[in-house]
Amino acid sequence: MTTGSTGPTVSDFSIIKQLDSVSPQLFEACCQGRLVPAVQMTLAKKGDRPVEYLKIKLSDCLVSSYQTGGAIPVESVSFSFSDVHISATGPNGQPSEVSCNFGGKGGTEVIGHNHG
Repeated sequence: MTTGSTGPTVSDFSIIKQLDSVSPQLFEACCQGRLVPAVQMTLAKKGDRPVEYLKIKLSDCLVSSYQTGGAIPVESVSFSFSDVHISATGPNGQPSEVSCNFGGKGGTEVIGHNHG
């Protein structure tokens, strides 16, 4: 995101991840230009009891770019979206007051993936 005299400009939201069971759905959505109502990505610390520390939810999403490659198959996926909600948790899963929302069709639209 950049901010100028006319306000914020939101770019596509991009991720790089290993190929998994969601990969064919992302590829298909990109090829078809299909709108996805919501995409949620969750980041968690690994361990006996994984702790989710960041959640990103995109609404009215489109997979704007999809690429694969690498020795360990990975994919680069970009999403455009109309709205985003980001929330974070503190250490050891304690609730945090850190969250933000951004709405407005001036940006991009997105699809997502849970990652643990």
